[in-house]
Amino acid sequence: METEASNSTSFGRRSNRVVPCRFHNHNGCFKGVNCTFSHEPDSRSYPDQTGRNVCLFFLRDKCKYDNKCVYSHSKEHLPAGGWWETDEGKQQFEASLVAGGSGAAAAATTSRPWTGAGRPKKPMRRFSNDYMSDDEGVLGYSSRDVNELLSQGVKPWDDDADDVMGAISGY
Repeated sequence: METEASNSTSFGRRSNRVVPCRFHNHNGCFKGVNCTFSHEPDSRSYPDQTGRNVCLFFLRDKCKYDNKCVYSHSKEHLPAGGWWETDEGKQQFEASLVAGGSGAAAAATTSRPWTGAGRPKKPMRRFSNDYMSDDEGVLGYSSRDVNELLSQGVKPWDDDADDVMGAISGY
């Protein structure tokens, strides 16, 4: 389901939203400007002619997330003759990232921060602390979900908390 609002993204607008909107980049976001996730291109994406953000890792044949990636994996609406069409162009693009030495170079060559790939894993316990507990946590969220929501700047009682959890979980 795509609305006119999802196509009216202003690329010049700066936003404090960090996590890209999976729906905008795939099938279109019905929330448009009211969406709590970012619709703007960032250092890990390239905007196509429809306004969706195409994964730079996909364009370089290096995306490990496949269909779970928050960015589009379609070259259909990209301009013809781009650097992504030849191996030489891909090599020149990567060389320009390294030569630039900017934060964008590091961002475009490393894993995405919102996936938790860089965080050390906590050791699993044999039994959870709340084993046999009737407490369901805050508003039905587990303590892990509450911490994840709070780290995204969303309170569990906010109206869009379910949407944020869905995007974080990949639904």
